[in-house]
Amino acid sequence: MTVHSTTGVTPNRAMLGREVLLPASLIVAPPEENMPQSGYVQDFQENLRQAHQQVRQAMDSSAVAEKTYFDQE
Repeated sequence: MTVHSTTGVTPNRAMLGREVLLPASLIVAPPEENMPQSGYVQDFQENLRQAHQQVRQAMDSSAVAEKTYFDQE
C-alpha cells in the first residue's frame, strides 16, 4: 500500500499495526472469546499504539502547515 501524505503511514499500518501480505478479503476477524494475552498480542497492541502515535504527530504537523498556508492568503 501507499504511504498516506498526511499521516505518513499506510492505512494497514494505521489500522492493523503492521503491513499485510494478503488481500483484505482473506484477513479473518479475531475470535470473540477472551483469551490470555500472549507476547504476540502485547507486541501487536504496542505496534498499534506506535502507529497511532505516529499518525497523530503527522496529522498535527500537517494541520499546522495547512493553517499557516491558509492564513497567508
